[in-house]
Amino acid sequence: MANNPHRTQHVCYIGNDSHIHEIGFAFRVGWKHTNLGALLRTPQPQGKISGYSYSGDNSQHIILRSNDGQIHELYHVTEWRHVDLGRKIGAPMAAGNPFGYEFPGDNSQHIVYRGNDNHIHELYFIGGKGWKHADLTTATHAPLSANDPIAYYYPGDNSQHIVYLTEDGNIQELYFGFGKGWKHANLTAALRATPAMGIPTGYFFAKDNSQHIVYRGNDNQIHELYFLGGKGWKHANLTAATNSVAPAGDPIGYTYPVDNSQHVIYRCNGNNIHELYFRFGVGWKHANLTTGINAPPAAGDPVGYSFSGDNSQHVMYRGHNGHINELYFLSGKGWHHADLTAVTRSPIAISGPIGYTHT
Repeated sequence: MANNPHRTQHVCYIGNDSHIHEIGFAFRVGWKHTNLGALLRTPQPQGKISGYSYSGDNSQHIILRSNDGQIHELYHVTEWRHVDLGRKIGAPMAAGNPFGYEFPGDNSQHIVYRGNDNHIHELYFIGGKGWKHADLTTATHAPLSANDPIAYYYPGDNSQHIVYLTEDGNIQELYFGFGKGWKHANLTAALRATPAMGIPTGYFFAKDNSQHIVYRGNDNQIHELYFLGGKGWKHANLTAATNSVAPAGDPIGYTYPVDNSQHVIYRCNGNNIHELYFRFGVGWKHANLTTGINAPPAAGDPVGYSFSGDNSQHVMYRGHNGHINELYFLSGKGWHHADLTAVTRSPIAISGPIGYTHT
């Protein structure tokens, strides 16, 4: 398949100047650096940032929490702009990191976060109606959150799913379906699954129309909750299934349509990046990506995604020298390493990166 010149990659992080920096990739240009914080005079971000692409107006969005607990948005349509979104619409202040995503079901955008009241709050945008706020904890009578939420879209029934932990380590799900509104379920209790520590991640796998939530359990192993249509939710211990090494942080999951595979990436105690990958007829397997290509060790949790522009996979992480490192996979050519900080001469990172693709 030829490269699609209209598709781009974007890796963002907080630099040692407390600004949000972007390292973006476009065909015929390569990787380039932009200091978005300086460009837009944004407030100093706290914690982790989030980023996503929105097909409604072909825009990009980076979401941050400022030190006064307000949710801010950096967005790009024809140029980058900034808005103090939480204050603009009178939303409650955040106590944790926001997570943003697109919901194709109604062409909407969503930002979810844990408020100072430990409720899960949502800022949502639907076309010409602008941004609105909802308290999803109150709406669903769900238990209080103990950490930051993440979310994903499930095309199988055109639904949204928000996942977070309670103090007991149970994975709670808030899910939305048209005509049903928001509902709540305690997935850990329902499955008698191992409780979690850290922040889980969720994703959709198109090959068998399934949902997947992966997390680090309180036994320090990688666990999976998966949903197959009418068969409901199931639980599996991926560390035990693959005889892989224990994690030292939270895993991230994504799919790779080229060979219909799933990938779960995490950092081990030796700070190597490990991969658990699934293919039909093969099952789950394990690989040490860092040592396989002599890449430097990680100083934090990685992120991963697939890029349809050239049918590639990408894993990004911060090294101990503060450089943003990339592990990339090209079909038939295997895994390779690049130091994006050195390539772009961008500032040292003090946070882990986030990554997303854009058309």
